[in-house]
Amino acid sequence: MNTATPAPDRLVYAVGVKLMKLAESFEAPQPGTVEFNNLAATISDSFNGVLNGIPGYYKTEIVGFEK
Repeated sequence: MNTATPAPDRLVYAVGVKLMKLAESFEAPQPGTVEFNNLAATISDSFNGVLNGIPGYYKTEIVGFEK
């Protein structure tokens, strides 16, 4: 019989981040596009580098961009 250990309970925080010094013509990419995935990965990597040292930190997930 296979028994899996359930994932631990986690706190979730929804935050908004303002990106500064973008070009006037910047258009927020739509979820599911290559542009969205690339920008989301870049931002997640940056946040992960800063937040990984916090006990209990799990991940950063980008759900959308808006202008």
